[in-house]
Amino acid sequence: MRIFKSKHFDKFARKERISDDTLRNAINDIENGLIDADLGSGVIKQRLPKSLDGKAFIEVSNEPIQQPSKCGDPRIDE
Repeated sequence: MRIFKSKHFDKFARKERISDDTLRNAINDIENGLIDADLGSGVIKQRLPKSLDGKAFIEVSNEPIQQPSKCGDPRIDE
């Protein structure tokens, strides 16, 4: 599966120091049914371990991203 980050989320992830490996692990958990909250309409909320101070949240939608990020390589599934 190919996984992309939007430009907005890429900026957020860098600011929050969320690594691509952490995102891959969260996506694998989602694919295996380990979902923290199903918000409906194809949107879920998933907890991510943050550096040393708790948890970060991301919301994932099954809607396709219109334009991948142009800052760096937005693909994290290499």
